[in-house]
Amino acid sequence: MILWSSGRPGPGLDPGLFLLPGERSQGERYRHPGRHRQWLLGRALAKQLLVELLNSHNGRTWSPRDIVVERSEQGAPLARTASGRPLGVSLSISHHQELALCALCPEDAGHLGVDLERIEPRSPAFLEDYYTPAERRLIAAQEGLSAEQATTVLWCLKEAGLKALGTGLKVNPTRIETHELEPGPPGEWNPARVSLPGMERVLAWWRVRDDLAMAMVLGAP
Repeated sequence: MILWSSGRPGPGLDPGLFLLPGERSQGERYRHPGRHRQWLLGRALAKQLLVELLNSHNGRTWSPRDIVVERSEQGAPLARTASGRPLGVSLSISHHQELALCALCPEDAGHLGVDLERIEPRSPAFLEDYYTPAERRLIAAQEGLSAEQATTVLWCLKEAGLKALGTGLKVNPTRIETHELEPGPPGEWNPARVSLPGMERVLAWWRVRDDLAMAMVLGAP
């Protein structure tokens, strides 16, 4: 089971309603107001999903301030209770300007990564550096997507795959390869066939909505 949510910051984004004092101090390192609001929105979405998950599986009622979302040494979000108990979920957050995307799943299902990007043209040099020859052929063969849409979707899948691996750009993006984008209804999540180094089982999905592309990748060794 994967839970996901996306959203933009609204007037009710009050940190005091969902962050503990220690978490608020973590956010103070983001000095730029726009970047700080991105961080707040990502944390709000993460806690919304965590509360939804916990309230569906436990005999008590959870609130956002019962949960802490921290940053690992690798930069990935980690979730625990306010008392320090790990929540056993794989959690991923992505931001782009005024929008955030968050998803989570039980940790025993695998390692989850998400990415969100604005659709825009990419230079031939960018494609040459970061896409395999087979991926460049896949982009050219897409009938339901423009070249810019397909290129951005594949980049989202690479970024989400890197997050699922937990390595960042220590792994060359060409090693996260998309072999197929299954067509589907516009604006909905559609499956993709993606390979990740060291992962035996990989599930992936992509979505195009307005001028944005999104991806989720779940990998298990």
